[in-house]
Amino acid sequence: MRNLVHSIAGSLFGRTLSLVAGVALLSLIPMAARADDLVRVPWEGLSMTVGKTVLVATPRGPVVTGKVTAVEPDALVVQVTKTNDPSANVKGELRVPRATLRVVRMQTKGMLYRAVGTFSGLGAGFVAGTAVAIAIDWHSRHDTAALGTLIAVPAGLSVVGYLAGNRADRRWTTIEILP
Repeated sequence: MRNLVHSIAGSLFGRTLSLVAGVALLSLIPMAARADDLVRVPWEGLSMTVGKTVLVATPRGPVVTGKVTAVEPDALVVQVTKTNDPSANVKGELRVPRATLRVVRMQTKGMLYRAVGTFSGLGAGFVAGTAVAIAIDWHSRHDTAALGTLIAVPAGLSVVGYLAGNRADRRWTTIEILP
């Protein structure tokens, strides 16, 4: 009877693993095909960037990344966190003059890939965890280790799926400022 259970589990494991791998690959197709959004707004429309992460080219040359803290009539105020030029000391608050700013890239985040990644990781973790738990508890001697594996592997792969989905959910919107 035990051999029958293990052969059925092995058969289900192969089918489920193929299904999970197929769903994971198909969910990546829209990510590869998507392009940046383009929005054209007047200066007053930049208020939608307040509190968001943006990428801005400064008048002196370096490109900075940071959160917009305010949109003033004559400047965009950015709390800088990163720059592409390490020698430029532009950390902290930066006022980018309105006259020099034409394009801003704003980072947004969706939810689809985090959900798909989490559930794909959970499914793959359940299948892998079950297979490893059966292998550990082959002769009914290691119940605790098998149960720990059955819990830890799906939890770990769910976290990995969420993190991969979180990365895939990041999008950049290009904002062109109208004169």
